Amino acid sequence: MKRKIFLFDFDSTLVTVETLDELLKKALVNHPQKEHLSAEIEAITNAGMSGELAFRESLVRRMQIANIHQAYIDALGHDFTHFITDSIPEVIHILLEAGHKVVIVSGGFRELILPVAEMLCIPPEDCFANEFQKENGVVIGVDLTNPLSENGGKTKISEKLFAENDAMEVIIIGDGMSDAEPFLQGKASEFWGFFANVRRPKVEEKATRLFFSGEEFLQFVQEKYTKKEEKKEHFDLGKTIRHNDS
Repeated sequence: MKRKIFLFDFDSTLVTVETLDELLKKALVNHPQKEHLSAEIEAITNAGMSGELAFRESLVRRMQIANIHQAYIDALGHDFTHFITDSIPEVIHILLEAGHKVVIVSGGFRELILPVAEMLCIPPEDCFANEFQKENGVVIGVDLTNPLSENGGKTKISEKLFAENDAMEVIIIGDGMSDAEPFLQGKASEFWGFFANVRRPKVEEKATRLFFSGEEFLQFVQEKYTKKEEKKEHFDLGKTIRHNDS
């Protein structure tokens, strides 16, 4: 089987939450208007993920709502390892064991992603994400030279990886319009919509394959990417898993 590059989104895909939103909510914990501001953050995120708002505008507007201190980043980076989506570790393991390349490409932030990536055995050099700009331990902005800080960033990363890895086929997995873009622009062969954690109908319409739970995803990956002699071992684990071929 020809080796493939699997590009995974991070927020609401590999983990069950939107990590920047959780970080901002932590920064607002003692704010008198925290409920109102948290709702505003969520609305901005959903508008960006559905393609109704430019990603850079979504990013900047959210980060203007609260001051982020390094202590919050350090604490939550580890906490997010407890929010890994069900069945995702097994999916990543199967793909790596089969010899495929697994990469994280996210509009989120590298410092929040790396602890989870390490747990999933994805090396730092295969994690592409935004970077905080800081001053005296406080986040003052985002590195706007990073292509992932704007629309089309994932397409650029997909194109770069395709060129650098001997033209391996690229498959994108995620829940947002930014994940669909590389496929829609001809820079990925497939877009697998993963909606175990959040449903985005406008994004679902763009997907070549849909998964609505981690178990469905694992079942599909076991069938397609596990060697025949290893399949019995997987199914002997006693898991009853539904499969969605839609």
